[in-house]
Amino acid sequence: MPPRRSYPVRSPIRSPVRSPIRFPVLGTVTPLTSLLLLLSFSIFFIPHPYISTDFYVHRNWLAITHNKKIEDWYIDETDNVNTPDYPPMFMGFEWVLGKIFDLIPSSLVSSNCVSVLSFPDALDQTTQSCITIHRLSTLTVYFFLYVPTIFYISPSSSPAPHLILNFGLLFLDLIHFQYNTLIYTFYLLSLHSLQTKKWSASCVAFCILLNLKHLYVYIAPIFLLHILSSHVFLPHPSLPKFLKIASVTLSFLLPPWLPFLPSLPKIFTRLFPFHRGLIHSYWSPNLWSLYIFLDRILFHLSKPLNLQPKITKGGTSGLVTSDLFTILPPIPASLCMLLILLFSTPILIKLYKRKIKPIPCAILLMYNVYMLGYHIHEKSIINVLILLPFIDIEGGLEKVFVGNGWASLAPIWGGGNRGVKVLTFFMGWRFYGREGGGRGKYYFIEGFIVFYVLAAEGIEVVGWAGEGTRLEFLPTMIYSVCGAVVNFCLWGDLWRACMKEQTSVTIKKDD
Repeated sequence: MPPRRSYPVRSPIRSPVRSPIRFPVLGTVTPLTSLLLLLSFSIFFIPHPYISTDFYVHRNWLAITHNKKIEDWYIDETDNVNTPDYPPMFMGFEWVLGKIFDLIPSSLVSSNCVSVLSFPDALDQTTQSCITIHRLSTLTVYFFLYVPTIFYISPSSSPAPHLILNFGLLFLDLIHFQYNTLIYTFYLLSLHSLQTKKWSASCVAFCILLNLKHLYVYIAPIFLLHILSSHVFLPHPSLPKFLKIASVTLSFLLPPWLPFLPSLPKIFTRLFPFHRGLIHSYWSPNLWSLYIFLDRILFHLSKPLNLQPKITKGGTSGLVTSDLFTILPPIPASLCMLLILLFSTPILIKLYKRKIKPIPCAILLMYNVYMLGYHIHEKSIINVLILLPFIDIEGGLEKVFVGNGWASLAPIWGGGNRGVKVLTFFMGWRFYGREGGGRGKYYFIEGFIVFYVLAAEGIEVVGWAGEGTRLEFLPTMIYSVCGAVVNFCLWGDLWRACMKEQTSVTIKKDD
């Protein structure tokens, strides 16, 4: 047996001893019970009438990969609104979906479901069968890829039900027509493999992840630094180890890009659309939503304060465009990158010194990106929430993490049905999370989350925020600003947990 060395580390991760999920009548929820609950929930929402813009995005991507040559995937602009902006491997996934759709009898799915259409025509010619088959495809990925991965990485432990019954993630895929579970499958696999010292497997999974969703480049330093400090340089620098890791990485990272070499400049323009502005149409509850909110307040106080506002229809109106602020100066993408680097460096130093494990490091880095990033979508909070079951944090802190994170997704569920939305949110939140451990000191924040969710939905119900009215964007502003305030509290608590909590791990000495 090789000798083992213990290193003291500061980290918020411990052995995750968590209370199980408990439902009335059903009692303790096991992984099998959670699957049955998930299936019941999914069947209920399959006929849901709401169609998000993401449906037309993925319908067009599937149509392009199904009908166009591979070299035309990123240059076709028949639909110049929903153009592909994901890496090649995700487009390959859409191609596979198209082949599967071909196997479905035409009596069940119309040919328009896989036809390349301009955006207005896609709106007019979409059939209910096409909507249903796309919704079923997202559910299939959830059950046959994401769920087996959960059982692989936690076959008999309590995190499994919490990961399966992530209503925020299920809502994004099933209601909003996205395939996030495909991406999160490799997100979890890569970090789990890295933390369990399966070095080559972690590199393969992370390369697949990057080729599915390029924005995970933010956590690439975690893989680089941890593999170097805990494998390549331990117990002494090893060139063979380095060459093995490098060859595995390059052999899985580069090949998917080879067919697209002539159009790489156009692809990177789509992958990194800095022209879209600082914020998304719905302000994600982060630092920049507070910044824009302050700009809006100053705009309304411009006369008594003798300020000269600029005329704008940019970020403060809720539209997607390059941001034109009324009073405050615009925020360039370079400043966002600088802030992310500034807040991530101390965490990465701790990781390199083996004073924090990869999963809590990833939580902190992805939270930095969510709070400080440029044009961050609201769904990015799932990158943080999905890793919480793997770390041991106070029950009350996890409860507000999940509640605030799920609440931040509520505005993207349009089309009415507010009663179902609010009921789903509160039921899922009520029975998620672990008990004990600091619940009392977070009761105020829990109450604040309940208050702003009911306030935002109530304003919609009474008709104060109808389309075209002065208060049209008030409910989403409530979600953004109030959610951002809670996020700052949680962000600070997580930083404190990382920097102050003392624990230890055992590191095996390499031969």
